[in-house]
Amino acid sequence: MKIRIFCGFTLVELLVVIAIIGVLIALLLPAVQAAREAARRSMCSNHLKQMGVAIHNFHDTVGGLPPAYVGNTDSQCDRPSMWVLLWPYIEQNSLYEYVASRGFDQHYGRDWWFGLDDPTRNSFGSVTVYRCPSRRGGGPLITDAKTAADLGACTQTNWRVEPGPQIDYCFPLCRLTTPAVTLDDHWNQTDTNHYLGHGGPTRVAMHNSPVSTNDSKTWQPRDTFAWLQDGMSNQIMIGEKHIPSNRLGKCKKENNDVQNANDPYMLDCSYMNTGLSRTVSSARAIRRLAVATESDTNLASWGHLNGIHRVDEKTADTAHWQDIGFGSYHPGSSQILFGDGTVHSMPPTTHTRIVGALSFVFDGNSVQIP
Repeated sequence: MKIRIFCGFTLVELLVVIAIIGVLIALLLPAVQAAREAARRSMCSNHLKQMGVAIHNFHDTVGGLPPAYVGNTDSQCDRPSMWVLLWPYIEQNSLYEYVASRGFDQHYGRDWWFGLDDPTRNSFGSVTVYRCPSRRGGGPLITDAKTAADLGACTQTNWRVEPGPQIDYCFPLCRLTTPAVTLDDHWNQTDTNHYLGHGGPTRVAMHNSPVSTNDSKTWQPRDTFAWLQDGMSNQIMIGEKHIPSNRLGKCKKENNDVQNANDPYMLDCSYMNTGLSRTVSSARAIRRLAVATESDTNLASWGHLNGIHRVDEKTADTAHWQDIGFGSYHPGSSQILFGDGTVHSMPPTTHTRIVGALSFVFDGNSVQIP
């Protein structure tokens, strides 16, 4: 005679039921995780579309494309970036007014940031449109550096990093073969070669008095949509930014972190500053070097291109920020905003020449979006 121990079931029958429930949960869990990732991917795509609308609204309102940077010289590298200029068009008017009322000719680097109280810092890090939910959770996205000492050796005048709000997106940089300039020198209005050597969709703003070192008070867009000569539907405007997994959320120097001390390009710092070597937090160099054998229109001759990275690529062994391109935490793809406002998912297997051609405004090459 069977011994009933629970609701009419024997011990064996109860164990079988538990096992079946466990199997069903194991089968359902991947589906639940996939559904959650699909929702996060959709939200990320929507963020990019909002940025696309913001760029078009900026163009219609101001009369041109949002410049990458409003500083007038390389020495003004802590002036506001494109991401700040887009704030009014993504419903962040209060943040924009905070900066605009203080003045675009002012510094927005470490001294300013460390002078803010915590609620104000958190408000600057609360722009959810600049966050990919697959990469980061909720809460404000601000750097972990609380004092200048936290940044350690990363205080060199020309390439120091800046604390502030963080971002999961970037715009592409493409260096032309002529005029030849160093990689970082796309930002100096006082040197014509600097902005003429930049073939990406965003360049330094125009200023009324290029010789002035404090002309950030008066700026205007340098380019209109006509700058995108290959066509708006063939031009990458913004992509998900690859951040090495061991650098995510880190701007603060860590003890014995030699790479961090000597190479701030690897850090996840403020997007409010773009000029010179602060570029890494706002942009990615896609076509980064100009050599004699390269041609701006001959795609086959292009070298030194960066493409779309997988999550686990380019970590502590990466020597320079020029080796980092687009990338995301979405399985198998990164989402890219084009000039016509559409968003496309592009896999890490996308050839770097395709990414380069789609980032370069007038190479004239016809490529198919993956």
